[in-house]
Amino acid sequence: MSEPIAHVELLVGKEKAVLRLKKHLSPTVFSALILKLPLSSYAIRLGDLLVIRVGIAKADVPKVKDIEDGDVIYDPMQDSLIVYLSSDQKKAGRWVKLGEVIKGLENLKSIQKSSPAILRELKGSTK
Repeated sequence: MSEPIAHVELLVGKEKAVLRLKKHLSPTVFSALILKLPLSSYAIRLGDLLVIRVGIAKADVPKVKDIEDGDVIYDPMQDSLIVYLSSDQKKAGRWVKLGEVIKGLENLKSIQKSSPAILRELKGSTK
């Protein structure tokens, strides 16, 4: 039996990426997020982070120990998805890992300012 995953397209301004989210990493956050899709929000570049408010308000999340380039994490304090653009400065903490960017990480790294963002599930991606 394969693990439940979802492929989510992230559009930020003119940039595009595909995220692979994995349910087993945090079932409550995964389910709440998938139910909100498609989602229009705003992405804000903060150093090595791309922060996207998602409005799911889930606090019962395990903590992240290791973060890699392209990891997609959820921060319950900001109620936001965060794409970790660089692991030069490791920042473990209150976040839960949900998955990773599988396509378009370099596109997201080129974002320099705040931009409108859209998250939408790609057809047939949730198992």
